[in-house]
Amino acid sequence: MSSASPRCTPSATCGRGPTFSTLAPRALTSVTIAATPGTHEPLRGQLGIALNNGLAPEEIVETFIHIEAYAGAARAFDGYQMAQQVFAEAAKPQ
Repeated sequence: MSSASPRCTPSATCGRGPTFSTLAPRALTSVTIAATPGTHEPLRGQLGIALNNGLAPEEIVETFIHIEAYAGAARAFDGYQMAQQVFAEAAKPQ
């Protein structure tokens, strides 16, 4: 983005690296990209990253509801099952 862009304000990242406010949307985008073709191991990794970036499991599950409309119920359900596994692993005490 150029400095003339109305979205490129001094508080925006404008290509200078991610801030906390941009990590969650990026993580959801990555989850969607990994879930749509049904790539399980990349999806597992992206789900972990999404949780580590502060997304709640409910927000991630909501993403699978949207994936269902565009990639189909089978892909969304497969991704949802993977998400449930990752959520359970993340909830275990270390």
